[in-house]
Amino acid sequence: MSRFAKSPLSALTRSAVCTGAMLGALLGGAAQADTLGSINGLHVYGGASAGFGVASRACGEAVGCNRANFSQKMFGGVRMTPSLAAEINYFYFRPLDKEYSPATSAATGVVAEREQARTITLGINWETELLQDFTNHIRLGVALTKHKNTLTLANGETQTVREHRNAPYLGLGLSYRVSEPLRLFSHADFIMDGHDSRTYLGVG
Repeated sequence: MSRFAKSPLSALTRSAVCTGAMLGALLGGAAQADTLGSINGLHVYGGASAGFGVASRACGEAVGCNRANFSQKMFGGVRMTPSLAAEINYFYFRPLDKEYSPATSAATGVVAEREQARTITLGINWETELLQDFTNHIRLGVALTKHKNTLTLANGETQTVREHRNAPYLGLGLSYRVSEPLRLFSHADFIMDGHDSRTYLGVG
């Protein structure tokens, strides 16, 4: 929606997006490093993916409303055992917009809304080998989400509301070992926060 002025990304977000793009290019757009190296004897890994972020928010009286948009994920972990790892995920959910009818805008004073969210999850990744080279992944943890809602008012001004929320996190995935250091993978991630819940579906 052209009426929204896009806020500049923070240095952290910009770095995360650029790093994700570089990882995607270097790994053919679809690979995860199974083991990147060792730190004090601990095995570390990392990866990136692209997909869609879907919000469970209600559109209400909006005449234009999108619940899904292209999004990205980056992650890294430290293996504690061959099947269990401590892991951190970063989700970059692209903006979702709402636009209201003239009648609704006249009653509420709000013409449109733009919602943005960034999420970091902390938890574990439990892996089980299903078949040769195929592995399933179950991720459990807590999600820390920063919400930013920008309102365009009927008088032409804008108002920004920021909120930080915590919620349970669940991730389900399947990966295929391409070679010793690389995997192809797909996953579904769920941030379970009631009407602010989000689902991420990605491949990498």
